[in-house]
Amino acid sequence: MTRLSEGRFQTFTTKDGLPHDVVVSTFQDSEGTYWFATRGGLSRFANGRFSTFRQREGIFHDAAQTVIEDGRGYLWLTSNRGVFRISASELAAAAASSPTRGAASGPVRIPDRVTFSTTTGMIRAEC
Repeated sequence: MTRLSEGRFQTFTTKDGLPHDVVVSTFQDSEGTYWFATRGGLSRFANGRFSTFRQREGIFHDAAQTVIEDGRGYLWLTSNRGVFRISASELAAAAASSPTRGAASGPVRIPDRVTFSTTTGMIRAEC
C-alpha cells in the first residue's frame, strides 16, 4: 500500500505491520482512521501504527474483500465466506490495549458481531 503525504510517497508492507502485502480495499471511517481489507486480515491504521485483526483475533475470515462503515459505528466486511459486521470502537479498544505493533493481543471479545453466510440463509457466501 502506498500513500502520498506532504509531497512524498510512502509504501507500507508486512514489515510495517500490514498482515499481507495485497490490500484489496481501503476505507477511512468517520473518526479519520484508515482500515485495510487484505488477503491476510483486517488492518487499522491510526496514530502512525497498524493493528491487525485476523480470525484468531475475532474476525470471521482472514481474506477480507471489502470494508465499509455503516454510520452507526459498525464495520462491514465481505469475503468469500460471507458478510461480517463488527464494532469499530471495540476493534479500536483492542488495538489500544495491544502492547506491540502488529496483531492485537489475543482474541477480541466482541458480543455484538454478526455473520451472514450460507448457514444463515445466503444462497452463496462469496461477496
